[in-house]
Amino acid sequence: MRIILFLFFLSCLSTTGLTQSPLPKFGIYSLEEMEMKECSFDKEAEAVILIDEGISEYDEDHRLITMRRVRIKILNARGMDQGNIVIPFYSKDDFEIIQRIEGITYTHGGSTAFSNLDKKSVFIEKVNDRYSLVKFAMPNVKEGSIIEYKYESIKKHFGGLEDWRFQDELPTVKSRYKLQPVPNAEFRYVLSKKEDYDVIITPHAQAGLIYFEMNNIPGLRMEPYMDSPQDYLQKVEFQLSGYRSFTGYKEKINTTWEEIARSCADDEDLGGAVRKPLTVPADLQVAVAAASTEEAKIVAVYDHIVKNYTWNQLHSKYATQSLKKVVESKLGTSGELNLVLVNYLQSFGIEALPLLAADRKYGRVLPQNPLLDRFNKTAVYVHTAAGILILDASDASCPPGLTPPSLLNTFALPVKRDNSTLVEIKSTKASFQSHIRINATLDSLGNLSGRAVITSDEYARKTQSEAIKENKQSYITGKLESPYEGVKIDSFLFVMPQNHHDSLVQHLVFHKETNLDGGYLLLQYNLFTGLSKSPFKAKERFTNVNFGYPYKIVLEERIRVPPSAVIESLPQNKTVKNYEGDISVTRMISKKGNELVIRMEFNQLVTHVSAADYPDLRLIYNKIVDMLNEPIAVKFSH
Repeated sequence: MRIILFLFFLSCLSTTGLTQSPLPKFGIYSLEEMEMKECSFDKEAEAVILIDEGISEYDEDHRLITMRRVRIKILNARGMDQGNIVIPFYSKDDFEIIQRIEGITYTHGGSTAFSNLDKKSVFIEKVNDRYSLVKFAMPNVKEGSIIEYKYESIKKHFGGLEDWRFQDELPTVKSRYKLQPVPNAEFRYVLSKKEDYDVIITPHAQAGLIYFEMNNIPGLRMEPYMDSPQDYLQKVEFQLSGYRSFTGYKEKINTTWEEIARSCADDEDLGGAVRKPLTVPADLQVAVAAASTEEAKIVAVYDHIVKNYTWNQLHSKYATQSLKKVVESKLGTSGELNLVLVNYLQSFGIEALPLLAADRKYGRVLPQNPLLDRFNKTAVYVHTAAGILILDASDASCPPGLTPPSLLNTFALPVKRDNSTLVEIKSTKASFQSHIRINATLDSLGNLSGRAVITSDEYARKTQSEAIKENKQSYITGKLESPYEGVKIDSFLFVMPQNHHDSLVQHLVFHKETNLDGGYLLLQYNLFTGLSKSPFKAKERFTNVNFGYPYKIVLEERIRVPPSAVIESLPQNKTVKNYEGDISVTRMISKKGNELVIRMEFNQLVTHVSAADYPDLRLIYNKIVDMLNEPIAVKFSH
C-alpha cells in the first residue's frame, strides 16, 4: 500500500474550466450493463458497483452539501441483499440531514423493466444519541437487476467532511469524487492505494475544486486476523490544515504529532479536563491507602472505575460533558471514563496521561501522517517504575498489566504540552495461554467419552470469559463442538476469575460417537485446542495478519482403551516449526498399559505478519494442522 500526502489551497472563485468524462444519466443503462454476467476483474463477486459518485460543495451558509449516486449490478442470487440500502448519518442536534432520495430498479427482459422507489418505504432508525440510519429496500430486485439510488446529505459545517473510499467489499468499476471546500481553506489529503492501482487526481485551483477518480478496483473482503478494512481500502482522507484571510494572513492548524499533542493538552475537554482535580471518594482513598505497592494502587483506582462506572458504548477522544457530571451519573464514553481514571491516578501521585489511541478495528495510525482524526478514543498512559502500562476503563475485562488487545500493534500519542512523540503499543510477554487436560475412555464400539478441564490465562482468560458471558451456548457450539466432528458437550461448568490473577476454569463432560469401518477406527485426539482447522484457506491475501498477542496452547490427554482394541500404529513424536522458529508445535504420543498418553504444545511468538509473507504463514499452519489431525489407527477384535 502506498501512502501519498498532499497539501492544497482552495480559493473561492468560479467553477468554470473543470472537465470530466460524463457519466450516463440516472436511470439510463447500456446494453453491456444489462447483459453483464460477471465482473471481469473480480470474477467471484456476487454484485458489482458500476458507478459510485460523490460531489461535495458548500452553500451560502458554508454548510457541507454532498450529492451521492450509486449504481449496482446484481450478478447472482447471493448479491440480492445489496438491494437493502443502509445510509448511516450523524443525527445529533440535526447536524446531518439526508434528503432527496431517489431509487430505480431495472431488470432487463422482465415484465416490468423499471421499478421506482416508493418514498413511503424509506424510514429512519435511531442507533443511539448520535447516529441514525436511513433504510430502504429497492423494489423488485432480481438476479441480473441493476439498482441505482441517489441522495443529498447536508451537514452544518465542513467539520463533517469524510474520507472518500474508492474501494468497497464489492468490486467497483468507476469511483469518482469532486470536492469544493469552503473559501480560503487549506486542506491536507492523504491518498492510500496499492502501487499497481492507478488514480486520477485533477486539482483546479482557480475553480477551488479537486477531482479524484479510480477505475476497476477489486472488492476488499474480510480475512482472518485482519485489522480494520480502513487500513487497506483505496481511499483519500481529508483534514483541515489552515485558513487564509483575504489579507494573506494564514492561521496554521497542527501539522506534527507534537503540535497535535500540545493542542490536545490545552483543550478544555481533553488535557484541561484532568487539570481540574476531582474529589476522591472515601472508599477509593481507603483502598489506595491499603495498597502497599505502586502496582496495587493502580489496580485499586482502576477497579474502582470499572466496578462503579458504566461505559455507554460510545468512543470519544474528548469529554462531551464535565467530568463532575460523569462522576455523578457513573456513565460515560470511553474518553470520559479514561479521563476520570487519569484524574484519580494523578491525585495519588501516579504519573498518568491521557493517550490518544485508535482501536485496530477503527484503522491504523500512520507515523508519517500526523492526523488527529486517525484516533477514535482516549485511553490511559501510565509510567511506572516497572515500565509503561496502557489502560482502558471501557474494557472492563482487561486488568492493569494486560494491554487491551484492541490496541496491540498500534500507534498512540500521549497528551502533554512538551516533547510528546508517537509511541508504538507492542505486544508484551503476556500471551493467549490455554492448558487443556483430558481424561477419556474409548469403548468397544469406538465411542469416546470423558472429561476435560480447560485453564485459561491472560488473553485466553479475557477473550473466553467475554464470549461465555455474551452467549454461553454460542460459545459451546462454536468453540467446543462444531470444530470437532461428532463431539457433543453433555455438561459445561465454569469458574470465572474473582481477581486479576485468577484463571478462567472450564469443566467439560463430552462424548464423541463414531462408526467403526470394518473394525477399524481412526481416532482423533486433537480436541478443544482451537487448532483443528487452519484459518488461512485463501492462496493469496490482500491484508496483513495481526494476531495481536503470542499464543501458548498445551494439551495433555489420557485415553483408556478397551482390551479388544489394538493400536495398529502411533503417529511419530515430532516437532514442526517455521524457518524463523517463532511458530512451532511439538507432539508426543505413547502407550502405557491400556492408556494412550498424549501431549501437544503449540507456541507462537510472532504477532504480526505482512501480506507479502502470508504464503509462508499459510504453509506452516497447514503443516501444523495436518500433524495435529494425524489419527491413531485402532483395530477392534470381537
